[in-house]
Parts: sequence; C-alpha cells; structure tokens
Amino acid sequence: MVTHPPTPSGESLWAWMQAVVLGIGLDPTTGYHLRNTFLNAGLPEPEMNVCAPIGGGPDFPGYDYGAESLRSMLPLILKLGIVTEEEVEIDTMAQRLRADVVASGGVIKTPELVGAWTRKH
Repeated sequence: MVTHPPTPSGESLWAWMQAVVLGIGLDPTTGYHLRNTFLNAGLPEPEMNVCAPIGGGPDFPGYDYGAESLRSMLPLILKLGIVTEEEVEIDTMAQRLRADVVASGGVIKTPELVGAWTRKH
C-alpha cells in the first residue's frame, strides 16, 4: 500500500507488510517471474496483466483492504518482532489511513497483483 503524497499511516503499513514478506523469505517480485515459470513448464506464452486499484476520498474501500491485509499479517509481524501490537493499533488502521489520505487530498494504491494465463493447444 502506497499513499501519495506519503502519509504516516501509509508509510508504516507498507513498511510492515514488506518486512513480513522479506522476513518469511518470500520474493516480492514473484508475479513478474510468471512468464518464465509458464515457459519453463512447457506452456505456451502467457498473457499477463497487473492490477493495482488506486483511489482516495472517504469512501474508497482500499483503506479497509489495507487494514485487513495487515491484520492477516499481524501474527507474523509479532512473531518476527517487526513492531508491537500497540504500535500497529490494528483496530484503528483503516480509519487512520482514511483520515491521512483524505487530509492530504491524496490517493492510496494497493499492492500490484500480477496475473498470467495461457491456453494449452
């Protein structure tokens, strides 16, 4: 989740999410390797796309999406010692994101989701 302009809650959310991904040994660029994964598996050239919803204003659902994504990572955040539960304040994260983005007149972008598909003839 990236906010533009940067906001305190957006910066924290994104840093914590990235720390979890790296902390458990995942490659955050895995989606961009899908083409080669398909080809190495003997599949035809895939079609690919990237989706990253972006929006702002008080009614954009991305604030809740970000907060709930972070909530799902909270056990790992705590286990990895990234921050404390008190620092995360998960129950108010969506409201803080919303307030920060609306106050800045900015937008929030969800993480990029890369998709790939092909048809075997």
